[in-house]
Amino acid sequence: MSFKKPEKAESIADAIPHKSVKRYACIANNCPMPGAIFSGSGGGMCAYHYGTNSEDWGRITRTLQDWQCVTDEINACREAFNNPSTATRPAVLEAMFDSAWRRLQPLVGSWSEDVKPQLTKGGKPDSYGSWILRLERFIGARVVDCIRHQVGRKAA
Repeated sequence: MSFKKPEKAESIADAIPHKSVKRYACIANNCPMPGAIFSGSGGGMCAYHYGTNSEDWGRITRTLQDWQCVTDEINACREAFNNPSTATRPAVLEAMFDSAWRRLQPLVGSWSEDVKPQLTKGGKPDSYGSWILRLERFIGARVVDCIRHQVGRKAA
């Protein structure tokens, strides 16, 4: 294994040999999210399906698919931060962040205020990573709403 000489490397990622990260699909049928939580049953589940009743999986997946414009941005950000060639380049991440919001803004309609980049509690503008955490919470709330709505229908 050979390393590039530091004076020729453009970043830490260029100086260190690396392999790409393998992405596993969630075991819920047609789920657009990665199966990052392994339960030992032969596959991984996404955070939105994990710990839920299997009879809710279809509704959860439909909700994730309905919001695929948001889940696509979450997945793209995760990939960027897991790829050493982008994760170690703040300017590249900032450009990706700008592009992500430009892509997403026209697709979210009246939810724009809920998903747009905002100031953090410390008063600083969102970073790409903190914005994605907001999008993950947003999607999580949509999933909870779809489950609650179904529970309310069963009780009626």
